[in-house]
Amino acid sequence: MEPEPISRVAAPVPDEGRLAELVKAIRDGVADADADLHRIFHSGACFLIRRRLGQIDADSHARSVLDAVVRKIREDHSVDGRNLPGLVRQLIVQNFPAARSIRVAKDGADRPAVTAAERILRQCLR
Repeated sequence: MEPEPISRVAAPVPDEGRLAELVKAIRDGVADADADLHRIFHSGACFLIRRRLGQIDADSHARSVLDAVVRKIREDHSVDGRNLPGLVRQLIVQNFPAARSIRVAKDGADRPAVTAAERILRQCLR
């Protein structure tokens, strides 16, 4: 089943209980459950992939990661609502190596902003 086109507006990530329901729905083959997972995680996956690859267009990469997440949910019954966001991040990290360096202006004028961005990204990728 091909997921619906993804909105560019980020959907809030539901709480652990709702994610557990989503995992169960995917395993049970409920119509639109796969599309719900894509809707919830697509924009965040695109963000992380863009940061790791340094590319603007991460849409197809995000879709492939989220398709892999759906397959993993169906195969591995240890996946639940608690570890679903971590699984998405883990597959992104495994499939898309981080860019080697972050470019900084030679004069260092934007260094505090770069340092803050690096800290936020490291927290997201833990």
